[in-house]
Amino acid sequence: MKPQVAVFQRVAIRVCKRRGYPFRKLMSDQGVQEILEEADSDDWPAARIAATVLAECCVESGRFNNFHVCLVMVLEYLSDLFPRTGGINTQAVVDLVAILNAGGTQQAIESWVVSNYVV
Repeated sequence: MKPQVAVFQRVAIRVCKRRGYPFRKLMSDQGVQEILEEADSDDWPAARIAATVLAECCVESGRFNNFHVCLVMVLEYLSDLFPRTGGINTQAVVDLVAILNAGGTQQAIESWVVSNYVV
């Protein structure tokens, strides 16, 4: 398993446990398992993994579906891979939710990830 995929899986387990959300449900019902399998086989960068999970799991009918477990999971994943001083930027999260509410395209989310985390 590629390191960026393994980190995502560890963060997902941690967040699910802390939030009381079944990890198996996340992986199967939300489609995260398929995303991670493709990310591993095609060696996706972390930004693409994060953007794909958000686009596929957090946007329905062109709006954020309030799946906070997934949102927190992706934010913690990015914070683990790209540590920033001062923790998670509140304005960045507000901007992300606005992107998700505007349809949350893969490209828009990935641009947000790159501009806020990838150095």
